[in-house]
This record gives sequence, C-alpha cells and structure tokens, in this order.
Amino acid sequence: MIEQKHLDEARAAAWRYWQTLERDPGRGHVTAGNGPVVIVDAQALAITLPEILDDLLGGAGSNLTIYSFGKSYGVAAAQHFQTWSVAQGKDDESGRYGALYWPMHAGLAPRVTILEAHAVPHVRFLIEIADGVLNQIRSARGLDTKPARMFVSGVVSGALATALERPLEARELPGTKGSYRIVVAPAEILAQDLEDPALAAPIESFRNAIVLEAGAP
Repeated sequence: MIEQKHLDEARAAAWRYWQTLERDPGRGHVTAGNGPVVIVDAQALAITLPEILDDLLGGAGSNLTIYSFGKSYGVAAAQHFQTWSVAQGKDDESGRYGALYWPMHAGLAPRVTILEAHAVPHVRFLIEIADGVLNQIRSARGLDTKPARMFVSGVVSGALATALERPLEARELPGTKGSYRIVVAPAEILAQDLEDPALAAPIESFRNAIVLEAGAP
C-alpha cells in the first residue's frame, strides 16, 4: 500500500527539511522549513503535562487527552510538511509521507517499523515503535510509560491519516522490552476484537517490514 521508493523519497525530503532548522536565541525565534516552530522540553512533555492532566481528568481522561494531542500534532506536522514540499516544487509522494519520519527527527522515537499494511477489506497497519526519549524519562523516574506511548501513537496515526486521507485511529498492543506495537485502522475496526496471531509474532517473522529511521539519505 505504501511503496518503498516513495518512502525513500520521503526520507530524503525529511532530512532536507530538518537541515533548515535554525535558532535565533536573541530574538526568541526558531524556524524550520521557512516557518516558525516551538521547541518543547522533553521532561515537561513526559512528566509535567501528564501530571497536570491526571490531576484534572484522572488517568483514563489524561491518557485520552494526550493521545488526542499527539494525533493533532501528527496531523499538523503532516500538513506543514506537505505545504513545505509544495513550496519546494516537490508535490509528490515525498510530501505525502515525509511526516512519517517526524517522530524520529523530533526525538520521539528512534525507529518506527511498519510490520504489515493492508488496504482490503479495510486499511490496517501493524506498527512497532521503539522506545524514545519520553519513555526513557518516565522509566528513569519509575513511572508508567503509558502517557508517552499514547502521545507517540497519536502522532503516528495522525501522520498516516493525513497521508492516506482516511480517518484512522490507533490501538496499543502488548509489546516487548524496548518497544511497543499499535494497530492503526478505522475506529469501527478497532472497536472489534483483533484476534490475529500476527499481532503477537516476533519482528523477525515479518519479511517485508518497512523500517523508518531518521538520518542522511
């Protein structure tokens, strides 16, 4: 459903985008892709925000809000990247899929692996996400990493939904040490029981897995 050559183009475009990051501390400006961006302290995102939301909304409400925040961020990142790509004369698949590399470049995850992707009978992705800095900060404090996982799951589902122009959501699955898995699909599909042996299979069993990582093209 997503061709490797298009992801290669997207990876190269994402690398070029992040090379435009510039800071001007004297004026309090940070830009990337010819537009303003905001740098958020990782500890504030990993510790302070979940604590505030937990106090206000309780654990379940906090996690849902963090997921929604992550998804909104993923959608905004994808739209911003597409706009930048068009301005660069790259109105192609690199602009469509470039934001899939956002979590890696922004430090949210070192690696995202698409284990399976299906278009019929409905769109569904099985994705493995390596623990990023937010998980590590919470783990170092002896805290549950659920809020960090929910945020990154939201970012990934938002970027995919924007790229494919489909309403998609994410559901987390049990993972292994150092990573976790999500299913990204339409909400009505996620509401069903996903009894599929592949969901628990080791990563080595997926021959055509697509690995997304940041870095020079």
